Amino acid sequence: MSWGRIAGNAGAFALALALAAIFGVAQYFAGKTAGAMAEAQKWQKRVDQQAAVIADLRVANERKAAQATTRYVETREQLQPIIVQSKERIREYAATPAGAVQCLTADRVRGIDANAAALGLQPVPAADSGDGSVHADPDPS
Repeated sequence: MSWGRIAGNAGAFALALALAAIFGVAQYFAGKTAGAMAEAQKWQKRVDQQAAVIADLRVANERKAAQATTRYVETREQLQPIIVQSKERIREYAATPAGAVQCLTADRVRGIDANAAALGLQPVPAADSGDGSVHADPDPS
């Protein structure tokens, strides 16, 4: 055999090996890509399932909120006559002399003397203790 023919066969063999290697690498990366795509599809399916669960929870939450609002409105409508009656009873009681004493204005802490004068009551004079000092209680034993 001649060296030219051996070199030609060796070149053809090297080319075949190179093509096989390139094809193998391409297949390897194609397999990796297909595996990554399958993994991505799996996770996308999981994300879609979770999104559906979240949507269902939101709908249920809004339904509960609507029911709670409806119950609140119904309860308030049921209690409204009682509240109005209670307010009227308080106003009627406050108009009586006994009610006027107990139903002083909300500013009663600062205006207690004015309210007492308006009711015809005399304020209680402060106790005169003499020198103004505070004395300890005697020991009970």
